[in-house]
Amino acid sequence: MVTALDAFAKLEAEGLYRAPEAPEGREVVLSFGGRSLVIVTTTDVALAHWPLATLCLRSDPGALPMVLAPDRDGPETVSLTDPIMIDAIGQVCPDLSRPVPRPRRRWLGWVVLGAGVAAMIATSATFAPEARQALIRFLGAERSEYLGARLKQAFAEDARATTLKRCSEPEGLAALGAMAARVGAPTAALDLTVVRGAEGLVLALPGGVGILSEDLILTATTPEAVAGILARLAAANRPDVQMRAFLVAADTLTTARLAAGLSVGEAEARDILAIFRETGVQDAGRVEQDQSTGDMLAAAGLPTLAYAELAAEAALPLDRDTLIRADRIGIGTYTPVLDDLRWLALRNICDRTERF
Repeated sequence: MVTALDAFAKLEAEGLYRAPEAPEGREVVLSFGGRSLVIVTTTDVALAHWPLATLCLRSDPGALPMVLAPDRDGPETVSLTDPIMIDAIGQVCPDLSRPVPRPRRRWLGWVVLGAGVAAMIATSATFAPEARQALIRFLGAERSEYLGARLKQAFAEDARATTLKRCSEPEGLAALGAMAARVGAPTAALDLTVVRGAEGLVLALPGGVGILSEDLILTATTPEAVAGILARLAAANRPDVQMRAFLVAADTLTTARLAAGLSVGEAEARDILAIFRETGVQDAGRVEQDQSTGDMLAAAGLPTLAYAELAAEAALPLDRDTLIRADRIGIGTYTPVLDDLRWLALRNICDRTERF
């Protein structure tokens, strides 16, 4: 798995980001995360986290500007001319300039005929959006739920080796459930966990698994800001979004195993989880998810500004303009998502913790 070199941890460079919502280009600042290229606006608002393992070169090798994309067929690109950053990217991603190898057919003695078909679909899905969508439909909600449970288990296994704790104060959990229900993300559909010790973490996993860190709740000045995070997790809780992210993170063999109904190994699960953790709430379809987040808050009679401000402060990926346009409340009055007692209970949700 690709990891940014320590020497480049503080390296930054200017670039020009283009996407369907910004075809004319937007000036941005590029830097490295642990396993990703981080793209933020000049006002320090996060736009995207692109996994280093899947970066694609859209320009000719050695040509200026260097044009990068998060995958082979996505509409987003970023261009840059800074020689130091270009050299750093070349060192961190040594395979970037190599030709894409032709897909090879794999015959797996332990896989039934359906798995062989799935492997070929998975290989073609790397190149054809239509095939990718067909594979997402083929995998279905059941396999999405299995993958989410497997990645949650991998998260718990990693957490047991650290100081991370699961927050379990009963009144705080009840307040979290009430908030989730208010924004249209009931806990029956969204498996929420609050953790202590994972600063700035908002993680959406397949199967409706949502994980957020205590510090974001404590940083929020109003409960409506936290409600926005729950709405964002719910917006990412769609099989097409989650399995699209999985196809970016997983190799063909792992995809074939999942499609065949076989288990995902421990090492595979940890590698996939690492990509999901780096990208947090998925960048795939980010603007559409921001629109869905705003729509959910509006339907609940809640403003979007509090969440937009918290997300910007915590460097969560979002399109602020999309959220603001979705706001139906503005500075008008609304019924708070939680009363003062429940808001206090939610802020104290980690007064009781337990190991994973």
